[in-house]
Amino acid sequence: MTKEQHDFINQLAERYGAHMAQLSIRRIGDRDIALDLVRETFLIACCKADTVCTHVKPAAWLYQTLSNLTKQESEKFKREIHWDDFERISGSEDLDPSMELYLPDSLSDSDRELLLLRFRDELSHREIAQRRGISEPACRKQLSRAVQRCREALKKEMA
Repeated sequence: MTKEQHDFINQLAERYGAHMAQLSIRRIGDRDIALDLVRETFLIACCKADTVCTHVKPAAWLYQTLSNLTKQESEKFKREIHWDDFERISGSEDLDPSMELYLPDSLSDSDRELLLLRFRDELSHREIAQRRGISEPACRKQLSRAVQRCREALKKEMA
């Protein structure tokens, strides 16, 4: 991701992040999960920076991605079925398999592994939790923190 792309996505986060969080909180009903979904939206945007930064309506792309993630999350709780049964995130098959190249060097091995399992390998929180021998809520919290640390590290690298 170039510095210009990073700056552009940061501007989008500053402009739309709070509103996106409010929408997600209303739909999900759980503040922590809703904020995780917003962070996940912006991490996906970073992974697809070329697409987002050249999109005719980048804000619409963000809201659609968040909507897809939120829909998946709310359906999960309604039906209590496995993640694999959900519709995939629109365009997720286009995630760059070399995503690891975009992760900051300063990330811990644990954070790097979590992010790759979630975004490159598209594993559910449940699947990641099982692999790591932790509970699903613990996995969600660890992933949320890894996303936040990744974002902070990207900001430092681009400064």
